[in-house]
Amino acid sequence: MTRDDARLLVERIADDLGVGVLVGPIEEGPPVRIMATLVFGIVQTEVIVEGPDEAAAWRELARAAAAWRQSDEVSFTRNFWGG
Repeated sequence: MTRDDARLLVERIADDLGVGVLVGPIEEGPPVRIMATLVFGIVQTEVIVEGPDEAAAWRELARAAAAWRQSDEVSFTRNFWGG
């Protein structure tokens, strides 16, 4: 996965899920680790994902963002604030 592909993935996560992704350090592997902050409204969380290569780590980041968006933490915020 190229850096442009990764940028497009982050943009798609934001567009489709409404989750902002602030990518931090990327540790080359194997395994490759990506540290990121996920943001939804006033709520944020830190995540570290990993994969055997960079493409797999980016896919894991997308999965983590989707799972977090569906979590009680985010659902409560969305319902409480009317989003």
